Amino acid sequence: NCGGLYVIGSERHESRRIDNQLRGRSGRQGDPGRSKFFISMDDDLMRLFGGEKMKMMMSRLGMGGGEPIYHPWLTKGIENAQTKVEERNFEIRKRLLEFDDVLNEQRNTIYGQRDEILADEDLSTRVLNNAKVEVDNLLDDFNSQSHKKVNQAVQELSDNLKRIFAMQFDISDITEKNTDAIKERIYAALQNDITEKETLVSKKELNKFIRYQYIQEIDKKWLDHLETLEGLREAVHLRSYGSKNPLTEYKIDGFNIFYDMLDDIRNAIVSRVFRVKVQTAEAAQLSRQHGVIRNMNAQHNAMQSFDANAARAGADKSPMASGRQGESVTVVRIGPKVGRNDPCTCGSGKKYKYCCGR
Repeated sequence: NCGGLYVIGSERHESRRIDNQLRGRSGRQGDPGRSKFFISMDDDLMRLFGGEKMKMMMSRLGMGGGEPIYHPWLTKGIENAQTKVEERNFEIRKRLLEFDDVLNEQRNTIYGQRDEILADEDLSTRVLNNAKVEVDNLLDDFNSQSHKKVNQAVQELSDNLKRIFAMQFDISDITEKNTDAIKERIYAALQNDITEKETLVSKKELNKFIRYQYIQEIDKKWLDHLETLEGLREAVHLRSYGSKNPLTEYKIDGFNIFYDMLDDIRNAIVSRVFRVKVQTAEAAQLSRQHGVIRNMNAQHNAMQSFDANAARAGADKSPMASGRQGESVTVVRIGPKVGRNDPCTCGSGKKYKYCCGR
């Protein structure tokens, strides 16, 4: 009696750390203990080590089932197998961390922008700067379309500006040489629009509106982006058949999708802010009154049309429509009367009161 524990292990774990922890439990507060592990040829670790070959070798040596085998080589081989499993698990965790680093970097970026928007008290300037970038891109596209007809290129530019900003700009005199002047003209129109909205609702209220739109759009786009990256992560491993590194491909495509998402957020907010129309309280009240009047007129016209149709339908069904005014119509039964509990005459097999007599 040494005072410690005698630990008996029925299987060797794939990690040596777990086995060593179990061995350490045999000693209690310095009291010596003992530990002994048993392993079967059919255990997962022995299959990895080559249990089938060892079973064949033991059979050739004439050893039967259930007979214990003691040999230092066997113990050393099991530890080597545990080492291989530990290295494999480490590579899996390392690979998982490398893939997660891509998403973690993007997460820090988008959360940083979100915090900046929550703390920014002049979001209208941010929106205006993003709008200028969008105008620059449109004018660069216009300059690159020199092979097209001038009227066609100008019409496309006008349609794109109206689609994004919901404003009509005078760009009929635009050419490749005066794009800078046209650009300044568009900048001034956008600045006037922002200034007018700040005057009508105050800069603080407009800032609240823009902040709400930013947060709503970022949260929605980020959730969609997470689902997209999850699908990309599952599909990118197939590129290894083309002698490509899946991690590198995941980084390239992941960051391209991420920056496209940032562009979509900026463009969506710019378009939404410039598309919104601000009204004073008096104008909004007047608009609501006109809407109520239009609804009442529509309901009145619908009722008149309904009454006219009902009267026309009633006139068609009345005896007066046949030209026999004052004459009564007599209904004559052709067949015998059917009782409520009799079989129905339609041949369904049900009683008349449960079928045609309802």
